[in-house]
Amino acid sequence: ARFERVVAVEIDRDLIPVLGKTLADKDNVTVINSDVMDTDIDSLAREYFGERDFAVCANLPYYITTPIIMKLLECGSPRLRSVTVMIQTEVADRLVSKAGSAEYGAITASLAYYGQAKKLFSVSPGSFLPAPKVSSTVIRIEIYPEESRPLKPKNERLMFRLISSAFAQRRKTLPNALSAGVPGLDKEKLLAALSEMGLDPRVRGEALSVAQFAELSDRLS
Repeated sequence: ARFERVVAVEIDRDLIPVLGKTLADKDNVTVINSDVMDTDIDSLAREYFGERDFAVCANLPYYITTPIIMKLLECGSPRLRSVTVMIQTEVADRLVSKAGSAEYGAITASLAYYGQAKKLFSVSPGSFLPAPKVSSTVIRIEIYPEESRPLKPKNERLMFRLISSAFAQRRKTLPNALSAGVPGLDKEKLLAALSEMGLDPRVRGEALSVAQFAELSDRLS
């Protein structure tokens, strides 16, 4: 009722006729029976929203929360302004964590490049039937407009490769983790770059903010 147009992507075909009945009096809603992971978000947005801004709101399947969030962040649409989703509290803690904390991971650093996440409210297991064994949290990710992102690495692909490699082997020092995860990386050049950044060669990836990963990728580019 609040929006001019709503497009819902629903994978469960058994829900399509149910939605057809419950949404029968809403002429601004389009339901697409598809898997969001197989959906081109940018093309879908252009088809239904044209050049207008849009937001995503969803209850995500908890077992594929991270892939869906990354797909939305990487969809390439300059019109996506925010993503509001209900996810497992443990994952929400990870998404809003800071560098150096135990919860901080590759998804945290990657998300921080695209936007800023904040918790909105918690949802207790008793709000569901049947009640799950986990607590849930609704978060909102405010997306940075592409032209005004705080970080503009020279080589975005390398930055993300460094992030994923750094967290793939968390117990290793950053030089060892990156040497294993980035083929052809000059370790001497890496150690020199870390030194220039004022970082100890024994540092682990979880200690670096996304800004530091961007700076490191620039020095290695």
